[in-house]
Amino acid sequence: MASVRNWKIELLRFFFAISIVVCHFYNLLPATGNILPGVHANLGVEFFFIVSGYLLAKKIMTSEDEISIPELLKRKLLSFYGIWVIAVALMIALYIIFAEKCEYVNFFSDLFLLYGFGFSGVNMPHGWFLSSMMIVTALLAPLIIKIRKRGKIKQDLVYLAMADLLLIGLLFVSGNITGVTDMLGIFMKCNVRALADMLLGVILYAFRYYVREPREGAKAVRAKAAAIIAQVVSYAYLIYFMNTTSEVFSGEFIALACFAVIVYFAFEEKPEAPGNKVSTVLTGFCITLGKLSLPIYIFHPNAKYLVLKLMPDYNPYKQLMLIILISVVLAGVVVFAKQLIRLMRSGGEKTLKGMMSPIAAAAICAAVCLIINSNFQNSAAIFRTSQSFGDKSSTVKCYTGTTVSEDFYVEESSLLSSISFYTITWNNEFEPDQQLNIVVRNKELDSEVYSEAVDMSAFTDAKIYSFVPAEKAELPGNCWYTVEFVPTTSEDQKCMALMMTRESTNTGSAYINGKATDEHIAMNVYTTLRPSVPAYSRAVDNSLSYSDKSSTIKCFSGVTAEERFHNTEAASLEAIRFYAITWHKEFADDQVMKIVVKNTDTNEQIYDSTVKMSEFRDGKAFSLRPDENVALEADCRYSVEFIPTTADDQEFMALLTTKSSDNSDGALYLNGERTDEHISMQVITRGA
Repeated sequence: MASVRNWKIELLRFFFAISIVVCHFYNLLPATGNILPGVHANLGVEFFFIVSGYLLAKKIMTSEDEISIPELLKRKLLSFYGIWVIAVALMIALYIIFAEKCEYVNFFSDLFLLYGFGFSGVNMPHGWFLSSMMIVTALLAPLIIKIRKRGKIKQDLVYLAMADLLLIGLLFVSGNITGVTDMLGIFMKCNVRALADMLLGVILYAFRYYVREPREGAKAVRAKAAAIIAQVVSYAYLIYFMNTTSEVFSGEFIALACFAVIVYFAFEEKPEAPGNKVSTVLTGFCITLGKLSLPIYIFHPNAKYLVLKLMPDYNPYKQLMLIILISVVLAGVVVFAKQLIRLMRSGGEKTLKGMMSPIAAAAICAAVCLIINSNFQNSAAIFRTSQSFGDKSSTVKCYTGTTVSEDFYVEESSLLSSISFYTITWNNEFEPDQQLNIVVRNKELDSEVYSEAVDMSAFTDAKIYSFVPAEKAELPGNCWYTVEFVPTTSEDQKCMALMMTRESTNTGSAYINGKATDEHIAMNVYTTLRPSVPAYSRAVDNSLSYSDKSSTIKCFSGVTAEERFHNTEAASLEAIRFYAITWHKEFADDQVMKIVVKNTDTNEQIYDSTVKMSEFRDGKAFSLRPDENVALEADCRYSVEFIPTTADDQEFMALLTTKSSDNSDGALYLNGERTDEHISMQVITRGA
C-alpha cells in the first residue's frame, strides 16, 4: 500500500526548494540595508536531509516485510536519476550551444553522482546533495535495520543522539554547517553534513513513536501551546536568518534546531482529513508542489545558465523570477511524464485522475512568477563584475591617500539602486574615524551625484557589502559616471581592502590614484529605470582626446575662438566641456576666459560666464555648468565663443582643436573666419 503524503511536509519541500534557487542567485541581487534575499538560504538543504532521514527510519521501522538494502537504494536512485540524466544532458547542450568552455571529463562524475566521493563536479555542482544522500542512505539503512532487530529503541536512541552531537560538534568546530568541498579529516564536509542531518531525522522519528508519551487534559493543552510557540519562533528565525547579511557564528546551528522543530511537528501521526472539497483541492495542490521540489532543485542551474546568457542585463529580480518560472515548468513537465509512463506500464490499472495536476500546479506557479515579474520595474544591472575570490583576483589596500574608482556608462535614465562590492578585512576592531567614503560622480559634468560615508566596522572579511543610497540619486542616460572609494584610514591603522578582478562586463576603466589599471573593482552597480528623467544628448560631440590629429589655439586678448553648431531639438544646456592646455598655474586674477553662448539666427546672447585661467588644469577636460536654466530652441543655430582677457606678453593657455567631430553643420571660427577644424569640446544638453 502506497504511503499517504503529508501536505505540510510537501509544501515545505516546495518552499525550501525555491529558497535554494534564490540562494544560488543572491550575490546578483541588490540589498536593502542588511536584508539580502536568500543569502543564507542554502540551509534549506538541511530540511531535505532531515526529512529524508525521518522517512528512511519510518519506511524501515514500519515495513511488514524484510527490507532489502540493494532494493531500497535502487528505488531511491531511480526516483530521481532519470530527471538527473535529463538535466546533465541539457547542461551539456547549453555549453555546446553557447560555445562555453567546460570540463567534459567531469560530466561523467556528474552523470554517475560521484561528486561526494572526491571527484570534481564543476559543471553540475549541486549534484553533491544527491550524491551525499545516497552515500548516507547506504550507511544508515543497515544501522536502522539492526536497531529494529535489537528492539532496544530507547537505549539505541541515546547512542544515536550522542553520535549526532559528535557530528554536529565537528561541524561547529569547523566554523559552520554549510560547505561542500571542505575536508573534515579524511571526509568531505558535504557527507558529514548529510550524515548529521539525516541522523537527526532518524532521531526525531524514533523519539516521536518510541519515547514520547501521550498527554491528556491540561498537559495536552500546554504541550499544544508550547508546540505552536516553538513553530512560530522557528519559522520567524529561519525567514530572518536566511535573508539577512547579519551573521552570527552560531546562527546556522540555531537554524538547524529550528529545522528539527518544524519537521517534528509537521509530521502529524494522523494528519487532519480534509473536511470539504476546497480543502481537498488545496491539500492536493500542496502535495503536487512537493512533487515538483526535487526536479526544481535539479533543473535550476540549467535555468540560471540560460537566463544569464540570454538576458544578461535584465533587472536581477526579473532574472530570478524567470529562473524560478523555467525551473517550475520543467519540473511540471517531468513529473507529468513520469506519471504518464507509470500509467502506460500499469496496463490500465491506474487512471487518468490527477494526471494533469503537475502541469496545473506548474502553470499556477508560472502565472504567479509572471505577475510578480511584471511588478518589477524594467531596471538593469549597469554592469556586473566577478565577485568570487579566485585566481584572477587581486586586492587594493584602502587607507588615506589611496583612491580607487571605476567609470561606468548609463545608457538609459535611471535611479541608483545599490552598489555591491567585495571587501577583505583583517580585523573588526576599527576606530570610529575609520570610514570609507563612497562617491558617485557625473564624470562629464564633473559633478557629485551622491556620496555617503560608511564605517569600516560595517565590513566583514571576504564578504560582499551592499551599499544602498539613503536617497535615490538620478542618473540621466547617455552619460559616463564614476564610483570613487575614498578611505579615511591612516596607513598605520588596521585597514581593509577592495578586491579587484579581470572578469567584468564593464566597458569603463578602473583607476588607482587616477592611474588606469587593466583590472576592475569587484562590484556590481544596480539601477532602476526612470524614463521621466530626460537623458543627456550632445549638440556638439567633438573629440576630447589629445592625439596626433590635435592642434592648439593660444588664447590671449584679441583672439576669439567660437564653435558654431545646429541644435535640432528643444533642450536645456547642461554643460560645456572643453580641453585646455596650460603651461603654469600662477595666473593673475585678471586673467580670465569669458564664455558666451549666442543664438546666431537672432544674434541674441543667451548665456555668458567668466572663468579664471587658474581653474584650468593642463591636459584635463574642463566642465562649465550653467547655474540657471538655459533653453536651446529646436532647429536653431548657436555658437559658443571663447574670449580671453590675457595680454599676449602674459603666460596664457590654449584651447585644443581637432579634426574628429560629428558637428558637420558647424565649424571652428577664429576671429570670425571659418577653419577646417573644431574646438575639442562637447555641448551637453537634456531634453526639454
